[in-house]
Amino acid sequence: MLNGSLVTLSVLDPIVLDDYHTFTLPQTATQLIIVDALDELPLLRQRLDCQPYWLGEGANTIFVEPIKRPIVKLSANQVVLSAQDDAVYCHAEAGKDWHQLVVELAEQGVGGLENLALIPGSVGAAPVQNIGAYGVELADFCDYVDVFDWRSGESRRLTAADCQFDYRHSIFKTPQAASWLITAVGFQLPRNWQPKLTYQGLDELAVNDGLTPLNVVQRVTEIREQKLPDPKKIGNAGSFFKNPTLPSAQAKALQAQYPAMPSFDVAGGIKIPAAWLIDQLGWKGKGVGGAYVHHHQALVLTNRGHATAEDVINLARQIKQQVLAEYGIELTPEVRFLGAQAELTLEQAYAKTCL
Repeated sequence: MLNGSLVTLSVLDPIVLDDYHTFTLPQTATQLIIVDALDELPLLRQRLDCQPYWLGEGANTIFVEPIKRPIVKLSANQVVLSAQDDAVYCHAEAGKDWHQLVVELAEQGVGGLENLALIPGSVGAAPVQNIGAYGVELADFCDYVDVFDWRSGESRRLTAADCQFDYRHSIFKTPQAASWLITAVGFQLPRNWQPKLTYQGLDELAVNDGLTPLNVVQRVTEIREQKLPDPKKIGNAGSFFKNPTLPSAQAKALQAQYPAMPSFDVAGGIKIPAAWLIDQLGWKGKGVGGAYVHHHQALVLTNRGHATAEDVINLARQIKQQVLAEYGIELTPEVRFLGAQAELTLEQAYAKTCL
């Protein structure tokens, strides 16, 4: 115990990280610090001699090798709601479980985030990738993001415009934000709620009289549970790769060669589902060591219970190389690869574990 509720797990014995990330791959760390009060961050900054890794629920994280850099896990999870004439404002601390927040809001009749139900991770991790599903993105309702700057020791509030949200991207994935820790997220949610039901599976709810946000949460949860493995039962990090966006000319050339290739017009080009690319190459149900491509969803790599980080990294690299060779498309991982002291690319992680 350092001070109040600031807890550090001793550096005397390696800390087993299996339960601190959804892939549940075996790995260790020398120091894990749990912070459940945001006002303790300045004290922590004084006591550590380097910037730590920030960890939420570990839903997009692979620990590549034994971690020497301190890991800080925020567990601060308070939620405050306030209502004005046309909106409900929600301030959620970063340690709050994302799905739990969505459910709790829906249970109170507050809509907007229901299409994002069952996305694994914490509130603090949600803005980093601008999480999205079923036609809704976090950016659609984000009002602000609070950060603690490890370099300066100061806290600041970024507006939604400051966050530079894009598809699976934000300012938090750029070098500018390298020293920032997200501490809370603010949402502006409509009091005059209108559900977004254009995606298959949700459209059937449109005929329901008296539809509530909780009804949508329940349906989204059902759909996701049918398509995706539960990380509590089968280790995984959800979608492993981003859906690539191609220039129009490249996409049309590929569609001429592969007429069945699905595509979606988006800002900046044409989006191609990465799952389709992987599936067409026959990867479903195949794997390396204990790591396998899920038999229902080709975008999800799984740990069947005995996988290592090396297995997952090797599998991911083989998939990426084959997609590049066949389609000329370079897939980008959504997950983070954390090395002993620094974050790594997939290729760097492969070099450390497989060469």
